[in-house]
This record gives sequence, structure tokens and C-alpha cells, in this order.
Amino acid sequence: MAKTKKIFRYAQYPAAYQETLLERECQQKFLGSARIAIDVLCFDQITQRRQDDRDTARLLESFEMAGCLRIGPGHHVPALIDKEALEKSMEETRTSSDALLSTESDRWPMLKFPAGFRIQCLHGKHRVEAGTEYLWRGDRWWVVDFYSPGKR
Repeated sequence: MAKTKKIFRYAQYPAAYQETLLERECQQKFLGSARIAIDVLCFDQITQRRQDDRDTARLLESFEMAGCLRIGPGHHVPALIDKEALEKSMEETRTSSDALLSTESDRWPMLKFPAGFRIQCLHGKHRVEAGTEYLWRGDRWWVVDFYSPGKR
């Protein structure tokens, strides 16, 4: 029988406290959700995870069996965006922050950005790459959860 390492349950208290602080910070920096064209999404500056084409292939296989799920919260891509750039895009698209903050996915707008503009995503690279291969050209968008960068 394999020897298991003893886990001290009291270690959960600091972890729970840190998790609460992190969740509070995420809520304070959350700017809303929107549909964004895949070609605007960028992963190269912050993401440290090594690229593994097997992850993309596995997701593509999954999409081919069940379809490409993008709307549920577990499928969103978190991204950092300057509040001014987001407001400019909302103005261009004629939408409001209420639509971005809606809990009703059918209210999330399809935001547009100027040519060459990139949104820095925190993770989801493999998912978006598989989506790029799977989705038709006119349907290549993803739901992005926007957060303001830096200090509060």
C-alpha cells in the first residue's frame, strides 16, 4: 500500500482567506462580458504555459463531437483591457455597460475594435485555437470576461 502524505487541515484557513481576497479583487476589477472576434484575442504577453498542440487537438475533437461551447461561464476567456479602450469600443458599437454586465448571455454585445487592436487574454489559448479551426469564418467569436489591469 502506498504511503500517503499527511495533510494538515488547518492549512485550509489561510487558503480560504486568500481565495476570498482574490475573488473580491476579481469582482472589483470585473468590467463585463462581450462577444469578441477571435482574431482580436492575444495570448503571447502574459501567458507562461507552454504550447502543447495535443491540447488544441483534444479540444478540436471535443468540438467535433459536441459543438464549440462559448457562452457558459466555464468557457469564457478572461482578459485585461484598459477601461478607456473598452468604453471607446462600446461607444462605437452603441452598447452600454449594462449590456456587458448582464447575466443574460443574449444581451452581450459583439464589440468591435480598430484594426490591429489586440486584447490581452489571461488563458484559454488552446480553446480559442481549436475554435479558430472548428468555427466558420463568419462565426469566429468568443465570450470574453473583461478585467481592468493593475492597481484598483
